[in-house]
Amino acid sequence: MFSTYRPVAFEGFDEEFGGALERALCGARYSVERAWESAASHCYVLDVEGKGKLFLKRASPGKKLTDRASIYERINEAGSELRPLFPRFEGAVEGFEAMLFEYVEGVTLREALRAGTAGSNVARPLLKALKTYHRVEGAAIGDFHGGNVMVDGGRVLLLDPSAPDRHGMEPGEVPLTTDLGHWVASGAANFMSDARRAPKLAWRLFGFNRAMLKLGIAGTGSSKADVLAVAGRHLSVLRTDPFRMSRISFFPGWVYLRVLGWSVR
Repeated sequence: MFSTYRPVAFEGFDEEFGGALERALCGARYSVERAWESAASHCYVLDVEGKGKLFLKRASPGKKLTDRASIYERINEAGSELRPLFPRFEGAVEGFEAMLFEYVEGVTLREALRAGTAGSNVARPLLKALKTYHRVEGAAIGDFHGGNVMVDGGRVLLLDPSAPDRHGMEPGEVPLTTDLGHWVASGAANFMSDARRAPKLAWRLFGFNRAMLKLGIAGTGSSKADVLAVAGRHLSVLRTDPFRMSRISFFPGWVYLRVLGWSVR
């Protein structure tokens, strides 16, 4: 659950993937402007002849990605109120766990909070975007955290819509309750790491999470207890994580959730 994005030097695609990507781009020439990776994916910004910049996301070995393509296709086909909430989907790379998207200039909400260029004022348009998605799709958005929300001027973009990872828990989901639970669980899981590396980010993210939780339960009928219960179940996964620092982070995360709940009346 830690945010571990790391810039990397691009050394070229292997021949098989390069061929599949060329077919997905209909033979258009391209160059790779920059690349980075996380535990779950490898990401690239491509400058494509005749198309401009595109974003390429390729899943790490053992990870799934293209099973989400049908969600993006539905978003592309949806009405005008839903499409602007997401980067435009350009298609999957056939035979690989990789997809292409419109490249959007902007920063993630985590980056904007760290830089002090966004605050709790973003919570209201973000919740509005979620409600629109729920009304059209009837489902929670899935992997919902500060690294999967982009701020582009006054525009809020949602990234990686998917079925929520339940970690083997019971089926069924309540859209905003599930979304808010994922959101605050991510804040709690990363709190120790954020506080050590970027104290201002940790404090600003706590304030943002408080605003999200308060506005969410006030405007939707979701209960604070239910949201924190979802967050607690997802946080508890860290207790058996093979990564030692994840296991340690459970304890400050547990305190984080209780302080957050106490601060929202």
